[in-house]
Amino acid sequence: MTTTTTNENKRFEGWSRGYVCYIYREIYGNSTNSKPCMEHYLKEVYPVVCYFLPDLKDGGLRRMLKQYDEGKFDKAMRKVGIRRDKGRMIYTTTDEELIQELAQNYSDMDVEEVQELQSGQIYEEAVKVATSLRIPIPQKSKRTMTRLKGRLLEQLRLKARDASQVTIRAENLDITSGEWKGAPEDVRYCSRNKCLKNINLSHDEVADQIASNKRSQRKINPGCMYKNSDRNDDSALQLDISQYPDGTSVCIEIENETHNVQIALMPKKCADELSELLKILYRSKKDGGIGFSKSDLNNSQRKSPIGWMTSFGIRQFVNGVVQYYRNTAKNETHNGMSSYSIIGRITAIIYDFLKHTYPGVVEEIQKDNKPTHGDHRPPYIQEGKIISPRIIISNLLGNEAHVDAGDKGISVVAWVAEDPDESTEDWRFVLQALRTCEHGKQRDTISVQLQHGIIMIYDGRAVRHATSVPNLDGSMKWGIFHGSI
Repeated sequence: MTTTTTNENKRFEGWSRGYVCYIYREIYGNSTNSKPCMEHYLKEVYPVVCYFLPDLKDGGLRRMLKQYDEGKFDKAMRKVGIRRDKGRMIYTTTDEELIQELAQNYSDMDVEEVQELQSGQIYEEAVKVATSLRIPIPQKSKRTMTRLKGRLLEQLRLKARDASQVTIRAENLDITSGEWKGAPEDVRYCSRNKCLKNINLSHDEVADQIASNKRSQRKINPGCMYKNSDRNDDSALQLDISQYPDGTSVCIEIENETHNVQIALMPKKCADELSELLKILYRSKKDGGIGFSKSDLNNSQRKSPIGWMTSFGIRQFVNGVVQYYRNTAKNETHNGMSSYSIIGRITAIIYDFLKHTYPGVVEEIQKDNKPTHGDHRPPYIQEGKIISPRIIISNLLGNEAHVDAGDKGISVVAWVAEDPDESTEDWRFVLQALRTCEHGKQRDTISVQLQHGIIMIYDGRAVRHATSVPNLDGSMKWGIFHGSI
């Protein structure tokens, strides 16, 4: 992982991002997807013409080029006298070009208004656009018209989301390098006495303990967790999405990483339904629930005893035969309710939200899981709405900061509360080693306030993360995880 420096001349700003892409486009034109071009640029050209900028990986360059082509750096570039060749909008296919240009024609309409239009109307507009662009006209069929409308709506939703999105720029630090000055953990679990003890760690102690823990690929500081120290505004950026206007999402844009961190709030009715479903899943039959045993709701092996964590779905393959977790092998039923219908509905709610708000995320997770899981689906999947072959649900979880070294890609977590009106100040998701300079103040940790209905997308392999120790005397607080596992 590349470690960046605090020197302002060594930071990627808008103009320098644009400069990097401008030079690339001048040399290689539209060859964004050409691996040899990118390798040559990063090895031979970039170190010479961009010597004053940090190291750059191909994933970071690809993302910069996409933003460049979308005009994200135009304003900053103009301030230093650089102008982008706007004739070089990059489309990988004529189909993509058609959808982008079609979206421009409907940009003055709300998504809901376009939703009401007939597919045939949109097709006729697409024919006009294709004719003006001199690209192939799509074949007229019911399937084509339905697909065009779906792609158009997806593009309009993306534009609407981006228009209301707050972007926070961050650098991903190597916590063992000596540069990190973020929030250290402030409690340690004592296994002998089964309790938490307050600790006061220096940054060097955190770095040394992680570096010396050679046995863990997850790079943890054993037993050390967050209780209150991440709430220190001097060392951790306090991020509460509820403080922004309704409908706002947050993108933490991380330099030199392939994936950013995305944060949003689900509609309240979706969060409330998830909460009601989880209540049934976690309650005993006596209290009106399904009646799972404690072991069925805490089957994921974890040394830290703070909270419960359980997995549903596909556990493994033995000689090519699917083996499910015990809580999935059988459909538990009670009073007309079933565990399959509940877990399937939980998955479907999150699936629908992702497809609507973050198009492409579900497909990326499915693609990452296909080599190991193929087309196998857990028995609880409804209407084909599968995100991943396994769903992990936590309850009142507190854990050490770590990276998910065994994952294959991004993760999605939705959090909901049993009692949405109960205070959630004790419930936070800590991004331990992300440096920000918001409002001119440098901090090396981000503390995200968790709340009913919040959802996050992140790459746990790259970003160190932890859940703070919650109030164990409060009501249940769940995290619902799907990912590239």
